[in-house]
Amino acid sequence: NIDDDDDDNDAEDIFIDEEGTVYIDGIAIEEGTVLENGVVVSIKEGEDDPLESSEDEPFALNIEFVDKQTCVAFLPTEEGLAIQKRILDPTASMTEEIDDIHMLMPDGLVDLNIRITPGKKEMPELPLKFGLEVRDGMYADLLVWDSEIEQFAEMLLIEDVRTDVEKSVALTLLFPPKLIERLRGRVGTSQTFGIVSWIDGESSANAVEVSEVMLVNLPDRYQETRQGPYDLEFSTNYERPFPDENFGAAFASSAEAKLNHNGASTKAHADVHVTILGNTYEFLGADGNALAAPHNMAGAYANMDIRFLGGSIFSLDESGAYSGSDKKSFSKQVCASKTVCILIVPVKFTACATGTLGVEWEYGVNQDLYAKIGPFVDVGVSGSVEIDLGFAWGGVKGDLTPLIKDQLWSRVKCSMELRNGGLDLWGNLNIKVWNVLEGPKGKFGPYAGYRKPSTCYKTVCAWGCWSVPYPCTEEGEKWFVMVDWKGWKKSWTLMNSNASTTVGL
Repeated sequence: NIDDDDDDNDAEDIFIDEEGTVYIDGIAIEEGTVLENGVVVSIKEGEDDPLESSEDEPFALNIEFVDKQTCVAFLPTEEGLAIQKRILDPTASMTEEIDDIHMLMPDGLVDLNIRITPGKKEMPELPLKFGLEVRDGMYADLLVWDSEIEQFAEMLLIEDVRTDVEKSVALTLLFPPKLIERLRGRVGTSQTFGIVSWIDGESSANAVEVSEVMLVNLPDRYQETRQGPYDLEFSTNYERPFPDENFGAAFASSAEAKLNHNGASTKAHADVHVTILGNTYEFLGADGNALAAPHNMAGAYANMDIRFLGGSIFSLDESGAYSGSDKKSFSKQVCASKTVCILIVPVKFTACATGTLGVEWEYGVNQDLYAKIGPFVDVGVSGSVEIDLGFAWGGVKGDLTPLIKDQLWSRVKCSMELRNGGLDLWGNLNIKVWNVLEGPKGKFGPYAGYRKPSTCYKTVCAWGCWSVPYPCTEEGEKWFVMVDWKGWKKSWTLMNSNASTTVGL
């Protein structure tokens, strides 16, 4: 019997068992029970005492440069400067021929990778600007490649900067023409400057150092390299790393074309490395070579090799006059495992880089030379979790697609003729190399959940309201985000060169 006359009724008269049933003076009570004195009992789930609200702390920008070396940028020639101006002028009228020039990679570019650690405060959007420290505390604005709009912009928006995981960002910075004109007169053979970043809308006085860049006042990329007085040689190389010890990737390529007394020849190379849980693998390796000469048809050849994990999985080797085209692709996977502790749960996490690699080609090795080779790779990440505890469970969240995706094309054409009674070889050599590269994008990692004894609370209101504790079982879940990449994507013509020469045989 409830003692309605008891003036000492308080929280001690209320008890809640493990199932959450409320007892008042030993009698089980339900929501809405009317006591003898007419009081209606109200029961609801309670919460732990809420923390006192506090004002948001200011965001402290913390950027870590992860490439571990000084970047190098070449100040462009007048040709390269003109290309930059056309890139930055959206109103420029361009024919198809000029479009190729428009997409040539100009100098004045810096590629680097950073990680952003925000500290205590999360930022749904972080607008970053970048600059070159031309004097102490004085910064000249740099442009930054925005993969979303596929053009250079004054600011890069980084979304979903969190407190529990670093945000990895691949950057391509461009020196505006006016800055190049200012620097050209004051930079000797080389000079090192600092690159800084700050939040758009805040003073650049709050800038933090991102990296160093060595400016070299040499127009190397726009000079033709010649082996001899009559030989032609064009070459280019490009590489782009996306470093991360858990989920990273790297792309490297080179291409060349020659015309000399041996005839016309070409080489193209591409490789892609992926990093999974601290292990680095050569996911794709590809090489293509060809040579043709009207004065030595028997010496002509075309060959190619495709590799996975360093081992050849396809090869082509043709001697003499040859023509043909084909495409080979392979589905491949490489996995690694790592044990991590999430909350109180040891988790065996296995992650796999899974994707397609291959090459597409076309060769015409005869009186003239035509060679087109295109290695490609498309790699994403999958994972699984093993947990040996009966009270715990887990899985994998996120989507890191692509980890890396690339297609490189190298096309060489050379028309040749024997002249002067076969004593001279005339030829017109053209090479075009272009690339479409997409870097890591997304979050990825394991999660674990578990059940444990805990204390829950219910608010009981009868002669007042009390928050009453009772034993219960709590479920917890935690996502261990191992990587968070902002996506990066760019299409670029690396080289487009053409020249004629006569070589004495």
